Amino acid sequence: MISLLKNFIVKKILIIRYIIVGVVNTSFGYGVYWSFLQLDFNFAVAAFFSTVLGIIFNYFTIGKFVFESKIDTNIFCKFLLSYGFRYLLSIGGIAFFHFYGMSYEIAGAVTIILNAIIGFFLHKYLVFKK
Repeated sequence: MISLLKNFIVKKILIIRYIIVGVVNTSFGYGVYWSFLQLDFNFAVAAFFSTVLGIIFNYFTIGKFVFESKIDTNIFCKFLLSYGFRYLLSIGGIAFFHFYGMSYEIAGAVTIILNAIIGFFLHKYLVFKK
C-alpha cells in the first residue's frame, strides 16, 4: 500500500515539475518565435529558430529538473529527434490555423498546448526512459 502511494506521488511530482519547467521553456520558446515574427521573418523561419534555441535550452531544463538526467549524447540525439518531429507538427498546426484566418502569433500559441502534451510522453517514454 505504501509503495503504491509512493509511486502515485512520484508520478504526480514528475508531472508538476514538467508543467513548471514547461511554462519556463514555453515562455522562452514563444518569446523567440514572437520576436522573429516582429522582425518580419516568415513564420516557418521564426518557428525554426525558436525550435533550435528551445532544444538547447529545454534539453538542460527538462533533463536536469524534470527527469534528473545527466548530459548524454545518446539522450540528446533522441531529444533532438523528438523536437524535430514536434517542429513538423507545429508548422503543420500553425499553417492549418492560419489558413482558417488565425494570426501566426495566435496559431503559434494554440499549437503549444498540443506540442507540450506530446512532448511529455515522448520525453518520458522515449528520450529519458530509464
